[in-house]
Amino acid sequence: VRFRCSSQFHTCNGVWLWFIIQGLYEPQGVFHLFCNHANTKFKSVILNPILMIKLIIQIPCYNEDTTLPITIREIPRQITGVDCVEILVVDDGSTDKTIEAAENAGVDHIVKHVRRKGLAHAFMTGLDACLRLGADIIVNTDGDNQYKGEDIPKLITPILDGEAEIVIGDRGTDGIEHFCASKKKLQKVGSMMVRLLSDTHVPDAVSGFRAYKRDAAMQVNLL
Repeated sequence: VRFRCSSQFHTCNGVWLWFIIQGLYEPQGVFHLFCNHANTKFKSVILNPILMIKLIIQIPCYNEDTTLPITIREIPRQITGVDCVEILVVDDGSTDKTIEAAENAGVDHIVKHVRRKGLAHAFMTGLDACLRLGADIIVNTDGDNQYKGEDIPKLITPILDGEAEIVIGDRGTDGIEHFCASKKKLQKVGSMMVRLLSDTHVPDAVSGFRAYKRDAAMQVNLL
């Protein structure tokens, strides 16, 4: 982002001088301001701007008025490296009191589908809403309290450290007792296919516990 501004100053001898101030915003969080006129060399002044990082946790829901309050309660509102934490609920046409539960739990944003469209569409609706709300990082989690809110800081750490743009949480499906053998096998096969096609190491490709950097979220498409 570049910005320019021009200011006109009147000197003691009545001569008008033009000062051109040019600022360059750097990713490292430093502004360099340069001033120049006919008889002055470039000078540099370093300022420390306040760079805000906004995290929005989106929760797609369908008839989860019982478990949703627990999920929301366990989401940390203060995370090191993040200035603002907000919660967005996407109600996928629920017929119970999911919206009322979200309001009572104090979420920041609610988006509602008039009729049920499915998890994939609810996910994309949430992603679009988070981007419009100015999220720098987006975390997707489930409303059934399947994932631990206390793990969100660990999930976004690779993004904050500049090591990743997308992070997928590993549920350790082998250790989930209520998953039948066939479901565990399908999970492994699906994850293996993703690893082969993407040339990455993703142990749990279908996990709903994910974090996206803003740039990566803007490139997600629903096929």
